[in-house]
Amino acid sequence: MNRQQRRKLERERKKLQIGEKMNKIHQTIGPVRSTENMYKDTLQPKVKYKVKPKQKINLIHELSVNVIVTYEDEDSKQECFDFIVEIFNPKYKYTLIKRVNYLEYNGLYSPEKDVLSQIINLLKDLKKDTDKLVKISLCYEPPEHLKLYTNSIKDDFNNGYDFIYRTNSQYYFQPDQRDEFEEDIVKTFDISKKVTPYKELMRNWIHMEKI
Repeated sequence: MNRQQRRKLERERKKLQIGEKMNKIHQTIGPVRSTENMYKDTLQPKVKYKVKPKQKINLIHELSVNVIVTYEDEDSKQECFDFIVEIFNPKYKYTLIKRVNYLEYNGLYSPEKDVLSQIINLLKDLKKDTDKLVKISLCYEPPEHLKLYTNSIKDDFNNGYDFIYRTNSQYYFQPDQRDEFEEDIVKTFDISKKVTPYKELMRNWIHMEKI
C-alpha cells in the first residue's frame, strides 16, 4: 500500500469518526439548527402602535368671579358684584411667547395679575374712586372642565391655578398691609394713593371710641 492510499484511508476514517460524533449529538440534544433558522424563531412580529390624536389645548380660560371691593370712603364703603374674566391658560405661562409687559410679575405672565387688572380697569371705567381702594376679595367659579377646588390642591398647582390659594384671593392695599405682589399691583395700575395706613386707622378708631 503506497503513501497516497494510506492518506486516503485516514481521511475516510476521520469522516466516519466525525459522523459518529454528530450522530451522538443528534441523539442527545436533537438536530442542530442553522443560525439563520435560530434567529428567525426568536424574531417577534412588528407591533403596530396606534397614534393618539393631538388634544386641543385651550389657551384662553374664562372664569366667573365674585368680587367684593372695599373703599376707605364712608359713602361707598363696600360693593359686591359678579364678573367674567378671560386669562391665558396658566399651565402654559412659562411658554408664552407673546407677552404683555404690564401683566408680568417676576418676569413671567401672571394670571393673578391679569384677573386683578380686568377688575381694576372695570372700576376705573365705572368712575370709582380707586385712589381709596383698600381691599379686593375674590371667589372663583371656574367652568366644570377645570374642576378647581374639587381635586387635590396638588392638581390645581399642576394646572397653574396655585395663585387662588396664595392669599385666599384677598388683596390688601393699605401701605403697611401690602406684600410685594400687592405693592406691584398698586404701582402698575396707579391705585390706592389716598389710602390711610392700617395702624393710623386703628389709632383713629380707638380715639373716637374714647370720645
